[in-house]
Amino acid sequence: MAPSDRSFTDPRELASKAYADSRNLAARTSLYRYQEPAVDFVGWALDHVPWSSQRVVDVGCGPGGYLRRLATHRGLRLLGIDVSRGMLRDLVRDWTCEAPLPSLAVADARAIPLRDGCCDVVLAMHVLHHVPDIALAIGELRRVLGPGGVALVATNHSTAHLAELDELCAASIRALSAQPARLPSRRRFSLDGGDALLGRQFASVERHDLPCVLRVPDVEPVMAFVDSRRSWIEPLLPADIAWEAMRCEIERRLAAILGERGTFDVETRAGVFVCRV
Repeated sequence: MAPSDRSFTDPRELASKAYADSRNLAARTSLYRYQEPAVDFVGWALDHVPWSSQRVVDVGCGPGGYLRRLATHRGLRLLGIDVSRGMLRDLVRDWTCEAPLPSLAVADARAIPLRDGCCDVVLAMHVLHHVPDIALAIGELRRVLGPGGVALVATNHSTAHLAELDELCAASIRALSAQPARLPSRRRFSLDGGDALLGRQFASVERHDLPCVLRVPDVEPVMAFVDSRRSWIEPLLPADIAWEAMRCEIERRLAAILGERGTFDVETRAGVFVCRV
């Protein structure tokens, strides 16, 4: 792994920087309040699984958005795991459901601390692109599922997703340096090819896409999104570009776009894979 990529895939780096707590994730999620059409992605994703009395593990549960929704279903036995203690602390702090707090554990998707075949449903929501060995993590998802089990895997990575925002960042880097722009890859695990990786472990894989557009009318939420990705982008910058210089250039370009068009429009392409044993 190249040193510049560690901030995006190394569990220790992720747990201490990008996901030391839930603030960066909240900044990225907040941009989706400008989504058209407005969609409850959590509910949309979970509707792809018929819920009854099941044993469920959420791998990479973060601050618990999916677990909170699942806690409203009677009879589910829930476990959330994440590499970040800070994320789990925020989950506990912000748990307002009447349902009991799920079981929680600090663990890596490459080594889920459960015995073979003990789960009915496993979630891996927006997490596999961060795992150093994606194939190993997918094997773990399969290992812990029993007969008839289902893995629900979400990603918002694809060649189309947030392309306008990525180009805004890349153009700013090009304007400040003669060196080529690099950004974190959206192709490590994405809608474009994720089904092939999952198909090596699962008998069937169904892909469901949810294309939308973000129409953002202000500079601040976009800059908050950019700042939330600093720990991933800054190590990739050419040596002659400081973070603040790039940030100022992005803000200048964004203000010009808003002045001309009124909104900064960004295409999103999220989706889920429903994988059956």
